[in-house]
Amino acid sequence: MLLNHYDLLGRNGVSRELAVTLFTPLALAQLGVVLLAGLLVDRFQPHRVLALPMCAMATACLLARAGGLGPWPFIYAGTLGIALGSFQAANVAAWAHYFGRAHLGEIRGLTFVITIVGAALGPLPFGWAAERGGYGPVLLAGAVGCVAVALVNIVTPVAPRTPTVENLPVPPAL
Repeated sequence: MLLNHYDLLGRNGVSRELAVTLFTPLALAQLGVVLLAGLLVDRFQPHRVLALPMCAMATACLLARAGGLGPWPFIYAGTLGIALGSFQAANVAAWAHYFGRAHLGEIRGLTFVITIVGAALGPLPFGWAAERGGYGPVLLAGAVGCVAVALVNIVTPVAPRTPTVENLPVPPAL
């Protein structure tokens, strides 16, 4: 959505000047929610916390079409900031929590490559939609996909952690 920020908002009546201004509430929301998401990850399973950015992103997808009048562009920017910031905190915690630290570098290296491929392919549907008159179908599909992922994260049972060297209790010193 950020790659198509100006066109996406411009098609819904948001001026370029306002679209530039929206990066401030987006960044402030992102900054604030990183701290909140960090607290949530300390209290809940990380995959449960991942429902927050998914729901926020679904909301941002729907709000992107709300138009340039009134508070809607600011609400959209804040919601997108919440999605991005909460995903950053929950995502980092999830890898270490579920896979441990022993091979975290290898696991993150592989998943980073997959993430980059996804990021490279992500703009294609937006380009396709822009050429056909609007982002509506892509934004709706994105919102539905995000809600589906949020629901999966909420209903997935928590698997017990298997003991590893790094999470075994430390014996008392003699």
